[in-house]
Amino acid sequence: MDGAAVELERSKLRVRRAYAFAQSSVSSIAMMTFMMWMSGNSVQVFSIMVVFGGVAQTTRAILSSRATFDRFVDGDASVDVTVPRLMFCAVQLVGLCLALRKLNVMGLLPTHASDWASGMKPPRALERAFGDVELDL
Repeated sequence: MDGAAVELERSKLRVRRAYAFAQSSVSSIAMMTFMMWMSGNSVQVFSIMVVFGGVAQTTRAILSSRATFDRFVDGDASVDVTVPRLMFCAVQLVGLCLALRKLNVMGLLPTHASDWASGMKPPRALERAFGDVELDL
């Protein structure tokens, strides 16, 4: 094999490894989902820690995906890891949506108008009623 063929095989191998890494994140999301299910829907310290850990883990993974997939490129311009990186981010977004849903089920997301009632101004009275008026019937 000549040098060009070896480099082509190396770039294909790097892309395959990037796909394998992106697919391996499914198992971590599945484990996080299982842990959130096992923690229950009640508001307790353990369940809150599990859910916020899931939110932080998925957010951190999405924000650091560039550095994570740069190791597969390793200075080789012929390696394109855009699709595996997008697949990885999509899997992490699914995990983030599951964690946010769990927060909503636990009642920790402000999704109703009553959650924001403390910041609302009281309504202005349109009518007034006065006492001490006797009605003759």
